[in-house]
Amino acid sequence: MTKHTCQLLLLLLTVACFGCQQESTPVAPSTQDQLPAWADFFASTDQLERFKQVVDDYFARNDIEVLIDDGWVIPITTNDDEENRRFGLSNVGQACVSSPESDWTKIVSEHFDNIYRSMDQQQAMSDRLTKSYESAKDHLCVRLWEQADTTEWDDLLHVNGRIPGIIGVVVIDLPESAHALSADDIAGWDVTADQVCQTALANLDRLAPVKAEKVKLKNGAVIHFLTGDSIYGGSWALRLNKHPGLHGKHGALVAIPTRDLVLTIPINDLSIVPQTETLIMLAMNLELEGPGSVTNNIYWHHKGHFVQLPYEIKDQQLFFKPPQTYLDMLNQLTPPSDTEATN
Repeated sequence: MTKHTCQLLLLLLTVACFGCQQESTPVAPSTQDQLPAWADFFASTDQLERFKQVVDDYFARNDIEVLIDDGWVIPITTNDDEENRRFGLSNVGQACVSSPESDWTKIVSEHFDNIYRSMDQQQAMSDRLTKSYESAKDHLCVRLWEQADTTEWDDLLHVNGRIPGIIGVVVIDLPESAHALSADDIAGWDVTADQVCQTALANLDRLAPVKAEKVKLKNGAVIHFLTGDSIYGGSWALRLNKHPGLHGKHGALVAIPTRDLVLTIPINDLSIVPQTETLIMLAMNLELEGPGSVTNNIYWHHKGHFVQLPYEIKDQQLFFKPPQTYLDMLNQLTPPSDTEATN
């Protein structure tokens, strides 16, 4: 059992009784209202500022002037090696939040030391692998990111946008990082972009093996999950049909809270209605906790297509706002039988 699986099981126990103890559910507190979206896992703006100071101190010790802006560290330098580099703060921030503040300096130092130590080596390897499809094909994979309101992703090679709000980017898997491929990178390859995408998806079997598990909660919800040790585990959401046990007669509810995890609840009968709340709470908490957060959205996966099921929480109340197509499907469902209710 992986470390993430153990954490998930503990969280499942925490949220299992949400329906009867809504006031104790770990929903983002009001003190977080002023936090930027990228930092909503911090407990307060004061804690965020302390974290940013630790980051700033690291770069000051290394004589690198930086700008910390909207979740990014941007070196301010005339050094060509530093130009156009920037580093995201979400993952290291989540690692810090889950540890005592006395450990933050060590966590931040190790994080950025590892980045700088591997950067030149990784770039040389990336340059070699991108020369041809033959050299790259065994290293191609797909990584999921939440789709941001920016044109920064436009030039990257996308697996066809199948999940609303999420983009699947074709990457070259490197020992300590992933190099996102652009259309320019593959311009000289002797295959089509679609073939590159299909190879990347097929490589999930080898580069990101996952284990299908399930757990039944006291409230009757049966949560299925795919989890493994790879940062590409969440990309299995694009290949759910390879795991037919994750679906019911009418598809499945799906959440992809982090880069290495997929959660589903098969849809067979009206028991899916109360179970939806459980999946929403899991998606919210796991995405907030990270690391490698992707989205707290939930989806209906049916016949190979994803439909986003919007919701919001106001004043500790959950408001579920699914589209009419999902409501039409629910209207066709029957109550669970006694046998189904006990299995």
